[in-house]
Amino acid sequence: MEALSPSLYERESEYYCNKISALNAEYEKNISLDFTVELTATDYAFAIMVGVFGAVITNSKNVEKILDEMHQIASTPLKENDTVFNKIIKALLGHYQTDMDTLPIGPDGKRGFPTRTAGAGRSGPHRIFWGHDILSLKNDNPFALMIKQTGSISKGILAALKHLTADTFSKQGLPIPTSSWWDYSYNDGKKVGNKLLDFCNRLYDESAHAMSKTGANNEIFNHMFSIHVQDITVQALGSALCKRYMKYRHLKDKVVEHQFLLISYAVMFYLNSFLGFARTGILYINWSAGICMVKELILMNTSSWFEMKKLEKMTAETIRCSNDIEKMARQQLDAYENNL
Repeated sequence: MEALSPSLYERESEYYCNKISALNAEYEKNISLDFTVELTATDYAFAIMVGVFGAVITNSKNVEKILDEMHQIASTPLKENDTVFNKIIKALLGHYQTDMDTLPIGPDGKRGFPTRTAGAGRSGPHRIFWGHDILSLKNDNPFALMIKQTGSISKGILAALKHLTADTFSKQGLPIPTSSWWDYSYNDGKKVGNKLLDFCNRLYDESAHAMSKTGANNEIFNHMFSIHVQDITVQALGSALCKRYMKYRHLKDKVVEHQFLLISYAVMFYLNSFLGFARTGILYINWSAGICMVKELILMNTSSWFEMKKLEKMTAETIRCSNDIEKMARQQLDAYENNL
């Protein structure tokens, strides 16, 4: 076997050694030697604390009452004797007599609550059966209704957003998207029902908890299948606190970031449900925290998979370079022995 010339051998060896050094440097960068790659007990404690804080606030009846009063203000017409606060609320969230709530369906033009099924009555709150599902495929889509009522696409979209946002301030909340897909008509065609509401009715009938008889099944729907600004705001605040903390702690590894946020959102979501159930027998669902929890779980697993694949590729390249160096060394050694 012919040996490489000393100068060529040195150049080849230097090339592969430099490549291995570069791969090692990239590997060290990816495992983040200059910032935290594992959560500490303090990190866990902070993430849990934020989750607990969020769950307690979303269960606060005092906060719920204040927000509901703001919705009541937004539902009334503008008056000359309104306070500055009331005028601001009505300017931002005002939705008096919009087609999302009522239509002039009476013989004298009096406005009433319609349903998606023409001529049929409803078996529950009006928001479940008309005008409040942004994914409704029927004639009650809120954006289509308000564009038609205002005669303008931009004004209609703005009016619909104001109304939808205002309803998240109410105690009843805004029905989740796709709620209209669960409608059905009774055999006589005179009344329309909703399977989500029926599910809540069954939960109420089976519940052993003492609840007010009036509207108790609707209360279950309000907490299980409705969106509340109370939940959205607290989740957003918790997210901001977590991200500020991660920046302070230099938690720059993607997997660790998603893990930290997942812990906080999971505590917020599950503790909120537990507190609601302990108080009323109803599982309170914070849809905002729940969606963010699922998102972080998916991102954590995805980031972990990509990091694993990247490190596998770097490891394979390092092994290949090492094998090439070993092969050259053996070639030089064999040539040396043959020349003895």
